[in-house]
Amino acid sequence: METVDVMRSINLVLRLATVVLCVMAWRERPRARLWVIAPLSYALNGVVFYVLVLSRTLTNPEAISTWSSSLGLHVGFLILGGVWLFLWPRGQRK
Repeated sequence: METVDVMRSINLVLRLATVVLCVMAWRERPRARLWVIAPLSYALNGVVFYVLVLSRTLTNPEAISTWSSSLGLHVGFLILGGVWLFLWPRGQRK
């Protein structure tokens, strides 16, 4: 197994663990369901990507690069949403 495949496998395991934890939170904590959507969507996106890459189903370098970039874009949107939700002052006027 190549070093890059080891890293991809580690990423896959981490994303699968995130999916499992999000599903558990979805089932056990109904009031927190909205908070589960963001990490679950990112983890599922990564699981599909790494399964396709590791199984050699996705082999086109351009497609791999584009999908990998979309994972980074996904993170960017999640961070932007987190900043907007948690750091933007609500109900305060200057």
